Amino acid sequence: MIDRNFAKTDIFQSKSEATDLYFKDGPVSYQQAVIDPILMQAQPFEYDALSPTPLDPFHLSTTGLDYYRAASILTEGRLLEAAEKYNIPDDVQELAHQEVEIEHERQSHKNNASMRKYRESLRSTERFSVEKANDIIAARAAVSTIGRLGLLLAEHPVVGGVEVMKWTAFFDNRSTMLAHATFVSRMQQENMNQDSDFEIIGGKVQMARADLMLNTAENVGSEVIAFKGKEADVIVAGRHLELIGRYAFIALHNDLHIEGMQPVNVPVGNTRMNLQSLGMQKYLRIAKPTEEA
Repeated sequence: MIDRNFAKTDIFQSKSEATDLYFKDGPVSYQQAVIDPILMQAQPFEYDALSPTPLDPFHLSTTGLDYYRAASILTEGRLLEAAEKYNIPDDVQELAHQEVEIEHERQSHKNNASMRKYRESLRSTERFSVEKANDIIAARAAVSTIGRLGLLLAEHPVVGGVEVMKWTAFFDNRSTMLAHATFVSRMQQENMNQDSDFEIIGGKVQMARADLMLNTAENVGSEVIAFKGKEADVIVAGRHLELIGRYAFIALHNDLHIEGMQPVNVPVGNTRMNLQSLGMQKYLRIAKPTEEA
C-alpha cells in the first residue's frame, strides 16, 4: 500500500535510506549493476517525497507493484484529495490529471532511453567497485543525491540530462514553493560538502519566473500552461551543467470562484488568469555553448 500521508505538506524530510538496495561485497558485475531488475522494500517517493523519476523506471518495483503504476496511483490520490477539498469541477480535474499523466509517461520513457545510452557507454565485461555499483543502483532507483546524479551525467554526457527532483501538487502553490525551497537547501548543502565535487557557480539558485517565461509556455491558449527556465549553473567534475526547472500550472478563469483557494492572478496574453500549481521538475543537463543558449 502507498502511504496517503504523502499528499500532506510535512513530507519534505527524507524518511530513511534505501539500504536494502546496496551491494555489500565487490567487485560487482555489469549484469548486476546496470541490467538486473531492482526490487525495493518501498517506492522511491516513500523514502523521499522529492525523489525524481528513476533513471531506470521500467525495471523498478516493490512486491506486486511496479514504479510506473505506483506513481500514477499516488498522483491520482493527491488529485482526488484536492478535488474534494476545493470541490473542483470535473472538467478541470480531467485537465489537471491529463497534464500530470502525460508528463509522467514522457519523462519515464525519456529516462528509459537515457538508461539505454548509459548501458551502451559501458563495457559488458566491466566490473565495478561496491561504491561505484551502489551509485549506479541509487540513480536507477531514484534514491541518489543531486551531487551523485550530476557526477553520473558529467562522466557520461551521452545520457544528455538527469532529472534530480519532482513534486506533484494539485492546486497547491504553497507546497510547490516549499518543495522548491527544500530542494535549494539541499543544493546548497551539496555545494558546501567538502567531499563533493559539486559547485554552484555564483552560489545562487534562482527560481524561474512565470511572468518572464509565459511567452515560452508550451500550451498558451489552453487551460494548462507549462514553462521551463534555467535556475543555476553548476560545475561537477570540471564539467559545466545547467539546472533547469519545469513548472506546470492550470489556468483558471477569474469568474470561476473556488472556495478556500487563494487566487494567483497573472497576465496571460491580454487577460489575467488564476494560475494554480500542478507541480514541478528539475533536471541537470550539459550546458549549451554560449551562442546556443
